[in-house]
Amino acid sequence: MTRLTTITYLAIKFSLMKVLVISFSILIFAFSGYSQSTPYVHITEEEQNLVDDQIEKPSDYKTNYNLAAYYYTGAVALLSAKADGSLPGVEGIDNELVRLFNAALNPALNAYAADKKNEIVLSMLSGIYFGIGEMDAKEKIDKELKKLSK
Repeated sequence: MTRLTTITYLAIKFSLMKVLVISFSILIFAFSGYSQSTPYVHITEEEQNLVDDQIEKPSDYKTNYNLAAYYYTGAVALLSAKADGSLPGVEGIDNELVRLFNAALNPALNAYAADKKNEIVLSMLSGIYFGIGEMDAKEKIDKELKKLSK
């Protein structure tokens, strides 16, 4: 591949990834039905299946991890789109971020309780605590991560 072809390929790949992040973020808003005035939040079939699995097996590592990862990934995608300016003028982004991070917290804590040495879960917990502004809890998790990486 020539240098120009490689650069073109990378530019197209980056553009497609950005479109996917923006599309995912817009879908979150379109299907969430989130409103401060109503307690009703529309959830997707995938989310409902994950919630049902977690209710069925509340202490199972995998079900808790999958549910936490679902919410966390949505929050990170939305945060990325917000940070790069892809969602100017869209209202409710901050509320949705808080909702997603808070929704990820309990299942992430359950997954952590099942496997306290899992670096992926610890990293996710660190990000969740950062997302909800719990910096003391984030620092505690970061210290645990640091101990594990030695």
